[in-house]
Amino acid sequence: MTKISRKDCLKKAKNLRKGDLLLWRNYIVPTGKKNKILLILNNCKHDKVIFFILTTSQVKFYTNPQTKIDIMFLKAGKVKCFDKDTIIDLKRWQIKTIREMGMKFYNNTLLFIGRLPEIEIKHLNDTIARAITLSPQTKDSILK
Repeated sequence: MTKISRKDCLKKAKNLRKGDLLLWRNYIVPTGKKNKILLILNNCKHDKVIFFILTTSQVKFYTNPQTKIDIMFLKAGKVKCFDKDTIIDLKRWQIKTIREMGMKFYNNTLLFIGRLPEIEIKHLNDTIARAITLSPQTKDSILK
């Protein structure tokens, strides 16, 4: 396999769009390392940072009303790479620089695996706009 240049990896990170789905290999979790799927929240072309959320299939933790705030639910199979019911929890957003994400592509830690359908991106935007746990500044940065 040919390794792509750092410059191309930075370009790859810069071209990420809202709704892109990436596999983060060996993400560190409390119990060790696990492959996780992350969802890009913003269009990165004109930004210096990337907002994203690690998705979770642990729906059992989202059954009481307090945990149902600012989440989006995806039924298993609705999106190709989610074979289990999946939660997108806006309370768990993260941010990285374009450079940091570019280096994760370079180190083969990140892999593009798909994209949310447009209808789900619209649903995501609506969920972000209604979110009570995101500051107005964060909402503006993500929704612009």
